[in-house]
Amino acid sequence: MTGTILLLAAMAAAEPGIEKSRAYAFEWLKQLPDFLCEQSAQRMKGTGRRDDWRLVDILDTEVSYSGGRERYRLLRRNGTPVTGDRMVGTRNMGSSGEFATALRYLFSPDVAAEFRFKGTDKVRKLKLLRFQYEVKRENSHWSIGIQSMYSPGYTGSVWVEEETGRIHRLTMETKDFPAEFPVRSSYFQLDYTEAEIGTQSYLMPSISVLEACDRQGFCDRKEIRFSNYRKFSAESQLVP
Repeated sequence: MTGTILLLAAMAAAEPGIEKSRAYAFEWLKQLPDFLCEQSAQRMKGTGRRDDWRLVDILDTEVSYSGGRERYRLLRRNGTPVTGDRMVGTRNMGSSGEFATALRYLFSPDVAAEFRFKGTDKVRKLKLLRFQYEVKRENSHWSIGIQSMYSPGYTGSVWVEEETGRIHRLTMETKDFPAEFPVRSSYFQLDYTEAEIGTQSYLMPSISVLEACDRQGFCDRKEIRFSNYRKFSAESQLVP
């Protein structure tokens, strides 16, 4: 406990501005209700150039968040319903921790991310503070891989409101992979916007982008849009 207190104190002394966002993230996770939503993912392949992405398929998935855990169930592929309570097998490169876990790990004392203030930016017409951060490999919870998974060190940025610490965007990127690992680089971005869940409004994920490239120069890209947020209960009906 003493080590955790000293670690948080050291972080606050280095970048006091980020502490509002740390407090906001922990409060957000604490108050976040159990919910359901849908995500529509466009999966693409290419070489990483903007004009070189080829659409592979579109996966519509239901996300349930209950008891602090995320679960994913495939609903449709290319508009065709998929039966069974399962996720589809895929050769596309994957990344774990795409939803609430991204914030939980970023501000966790165990991860010990080092933050540096880098100025102000505009995101969706909002003037926000941007903090750059770094996470050492030995503290990383970001798992990336094709068949086997690896947790690299990574860097990124987080864009926050100055007064409230509310988080509107975060990014994660890395090239910290061993030479024998098939993935060469990865990039992740997650944007947040207001969404109604029950009678309350929450800042929730709206769009995410994940890119991963292998050592032959071929890349996978997954663009996800989140929608249809609603409260989860034991009687919740899953989307057909």
